[in-house]
Amino acid sequence: FEDEYGASNIVLFKKYIVLIEESALYFYNKIFKPIFYKNFFEDAENEEEILSLNAIDNQTIVIGATDKVRIVNFYEKKPNQITCEIIQEIEETKFYAINEKLSNGYLVLGGIDRKYAFYELENKNSKVSSNNKYKLVSKIELVHNVYDDEYPGVEDLNNGRIFSWLNDDKNIKVIEYFPKQRILKSM
Repeated sequence: FEDEYGASNIVLFKKYIVLIEESALYFYNKIFKPIFYKNFFEDAENEEEILSLNAIDNQTIVIGATDKVRIVNFYEKKPNQITCEIIQEIEETKFYAINEKLSNGYLVLGGIDRKYAFYELENKNSKVSSNNKYKLVSKIELVHNVYDDEYPGVEDLNNGRIFSWLNDDKNIKVIEYFPKQRILKSM
């Protein structure tokens, strides 16, 4: 693997270290030996950059990029041998900086359009698969003013609410995602 651009967003997944480099994911084992590489956003005209990466269970990672989100399952057939399958692609906004699995199983996505979109699995009792994808539950409009390449952050409070903030405008919000989706408080 070449280190031409530098890596960002380190995630531990299964027993591997996963790094982002531009539009690719690199998997390293515990002795930092590279075992898997894949460019997830190859496009001859416009190569997308991965902006966010989150594991939502022990086989699935949600990859947020410049123009879309990809939900990918990773399989380990033998130690240090990984394959993957793109399960779903969501393209509703741009600059997907937020992709978090919430405590009730929802997936929250957020980008530059100032909306938070909440998704749930079609069958909540099964894992993500090509037969069990995420569907849109609802959206909350005008959450944060997103500008100057600054994106909001979220923290699940594990009680049907998230804490959301944006450094640029020093705006903090408490958002209810279950049972309703609404902004409870803005500070």
